[in-house]
Amino acid sequence: MVFNNNLLLAAASAAASGGDTPYVIDNSLVVAVGDTPEIIMPNADNGGLKWTMSVWFKLGSLNTSGSGDTNRYTLVSVLDGSSNGTVIEISSSGESKQDQIDWKDQISGGAAARRNPVRVFRDPTAWYHVVCHYDSANTVAGSRMTMWINGEKQTVFNNTTDPNLSQKSQWGGSTEDVDIFNQANARYWDGYVSQFVWIYNQDYTASNFGEYDTNGIWIPKDLSSLTFTSSTKSFYLDFADSSDLDKDVSGLGNNGTGTTGITSSSQVVDTPSN
Repeated sequence: MVFNNNLLLAAASAAASGGDTPYVIDNSLVVAVGDTPEIIMPNADNGGLKWTMSVWFKLGSLNTSGSGDTNRYTLVSVLDGSSNGTVIEISSSGESKQDQIDWKDQISGGAAARRNPVRVFRDPTAWYHVVCHYDSANTVAGSRMTMWINGEKQTVFNNTTDPNLSQKSQWGGSTEDVDIFNQANARYWDGYVSQFVWIYNQDYTASNFGEYDTNGIWIPKDLSSLTFTSSTKSFYLDFADSSDLDKDVSGLGNNGTGTTGITSSSQVVDTPSN
């Protein structure tokens, strides 16, 4: 199935947002592969058993020829020197995964745990929302990695491997840097991102970050009611301060420790709200 826009229709019973005024995101961040972009966020070893990531994104360019690094666009990676770690990326048409999102928590470069849904992303005008929830302490193996796209839980995969019980994730389970937009200095993001959130040790789902409006369109929510677990490296990047685009607004003060290829002009007003 192809996502050709971000107007995901829901059943009428799920399409109400209570008639409230929709929450508005004012800013997003845009980067290009040629800028070798990177935001480095802090990490900590809190056990690595449970976390949730949420991000809105819009594609820049998708390379339709070639293969390998030129066709892999990284949203985030957390890797050590032995290729152990967490990677969430999108591969374009030159790759076998065909414009699909691929989430791996790997050991020595192999996909020790993985979710690679059959959904594809081919509309460069659309905003998409993805939520990844990792919970390796869950006694149900198939519920240890859960992904939602535009509010819809993904159940059909090209590749799926369940984590072992209590398998430690590098993200939240190590002190390796969290590299947003960059993987091994070779695979960079190209496009827009907005409302980038990572929260440790909370059982959050897509409905904590988005909702259907009265027309059945998946839209962002106000995140002020979320609990950002203290004494962890949870963060919320809203890209609202053009002079400090790696500023954490979760209240924990987990600001980024460095950026590359990102300037004040990287802040734009093209967001999931317009």
